[in-house]
Amino acid sequence: MAEQDKKLSACEDGLRQWRRYSDDYRALRQRLASLPDKLSHEVTVPLGPLAFAPGRLVHTNELLVLLGDNWFCKTSASAACGIVDRRLEHCDKTLSSLEKERDLFAGWRQQAAGLQEAAVGDVREITEPLDEEAELQWR
Repeated sequence: MAEQDKKLSACEDGLRQWRRYSDDYRALRQRLASLPDKLSHEVTVPLGPLAFAPGRLVHTNELLVLLGDNWFCKTSASAACGIVDRRLEHCDKTLSSLEKERDLFAGWRQQAAGLQEAAVGDVREITEPLDEEAELQWR
């Protein structure tokens, strides 16, 4: 049963991680939808780990998007929303497959626990009388 617990724990960790990805992509999608509304946005710019300064974002409809493997492309906010939507679909598919896997491992764990309980309740010791003379004759 320890192996099922390990797999179940790993599956739960994966679910937490992919839910976090999904939440981050949803927040990014909302931000991308609001960026082209204004020509510039007032923001606080980090100058280091402890210093911040007021600043302004300009050209808010021009974004640099990571395509993967250190490949970037310059795109508009609406095209970036499409990319985020596709990534959200991938997150949702991965989450559904991980949930099915978790349910499968939970079922296996439950069956193993049921078998273990059944085995403990019906344990009988097999005893046979030992007749050493009959065994010597048999050999």
